[in-house]
Amino acid sequence: MECGRCVEVCPPLAIEIVDEKARIDETLCEECGFCAAVCPADAIRIPFPLSPISGPSPWS
Repeated sequence: MECGRCVEVCPPLAIEIVDEKARIDETLCEECGFCAAVCPADAIRIPFPLSPISGPSPWS
């Protein structure tokens, strides 16, 4: 399944779609979890605990 939502929400641009699958560059990934949250196929799993997001919280 290729939808690209994860690519659109990734702050550090660590995701690209290759052969209809999300490929995550672990050297760029900040483990924010945005990609996993928007994936309709539940295809992205982030190891816990998540790293804290730097800067002001977008949820406050």
